[in-house]
Amino acid sequence: MTVAVVTGTAMLGQNASTAQAAVTCSKDHDYVVARIMDPLADQKRLRDDFRTCGFDIDLKLVPVSPSVVGTIVMMEGNQKIASIDDPSCRTASGAQCPIGLRIKAGFTGKAVVVLGRAARPGEPYTSTNASTAKGEALEGVSVKGRTVAEVEGLIAQKHLTIAHYNVQWSLPDGRGYGDLTPRSKVDPTWRVTSIEPYAPGQVMLMISPAGPVPSNIMKKIGDAGAPPEPTATSGS
Repeated sequence: MTVAVVTGTAMLGQNASTAQAAVTCSKDHDYVVARIMDPLADQKRLRDDFRTCGFDIDLKLVPVSPSVVGTIVMMEGNQKIASIDDPSCRTASGAQCPIGLRIKAGFTGKAVVVLGRAARPGEPYTSTNASTAKGEALEGVSVKGRTVAEVEGLIAQKHLTIAHYNVQWSLPDGRGYGDLTPRSKVDPTWRVTSIEPYAPGQVMLMISPAGPVPSNIMKKIGDAGAPPEPTATSGS
């Protein structure tokens, strides 16, 4: 993703004057606008560019699904730093994708910014968008409510593989429990609620099963010694 620098603003730092910059900084009244121009740059180069801009900001790169590459997936720091969002890009939650930082001029503290990078072959994603989002492997495909068998056929047509079958059981107390279930234990007539990106060329099926919770699942919950998390309800 390449983001244009805001026009009509004074450029700051040596890195802002070159097309080779991984990060550019520009003055906007009492703030500095920092934009990630090269999300594929290595971590040291990104950190050095921020230092050239005058800020001690530690950039960390994590593998993400395609539509999240180049966006900020997490930020830890002072309230004097805010994200700049791209209204043309949406995350899985529907929020705008953060693509840059707006930093109070004179900021001398430290901050950590986690930036999405392209994943290597077979490398699981740390952060993802919906698998049907623009730029993802199943862009525009409707999968919610289809059977496991139907979705397996669709995924094969897209030349993808299934990394995991995540079966979402509804427990008697109203809570939910997600179990990574072997394919041999998955009923092909169960319904798929969503498909999540897992790694390049791989996805994970989120499945709504039919029937009572099996005894082996109840045993897993008991052996874990902790209450299960609520079942995920979002779908693609």
